[in-house]
Amino acid sequence: MELPENLAVLIRSRCRFLPDDAPLNPDAPLSTLGVDSLEIVDLIIEIEDSFGMEIPQELLTPEVFKCARTIWQAVDQVLAEQGDRLPIDS
Repeated sequence: MELPENLAVLIRSRCRFLPDDAPLNPDAPLSTLGVDSLEIVDLIIEIEDSFGMEIPQELLTPEVFKCARTIWQAVDQVLAEQGDRLPIDS
């Protein structure tokens, strides 16, 4: 699964421990990349603005915001429910 470039850019901007030239591993826990809870809140707002959507309350969980892959799965699910894109393969 490949992250959309705009989502990868948003997530990378919060990863204080990820060198600029290092690839973003979609399965790396964001906490190990230097993303704290306040940055997660900012990231949620940026994702909603960037994708023109609102992440439902039930998806605002630590499990969803554990890594880039789980974030993208949740965003893609919401977009699919809105009819904005096809669901990704699980």
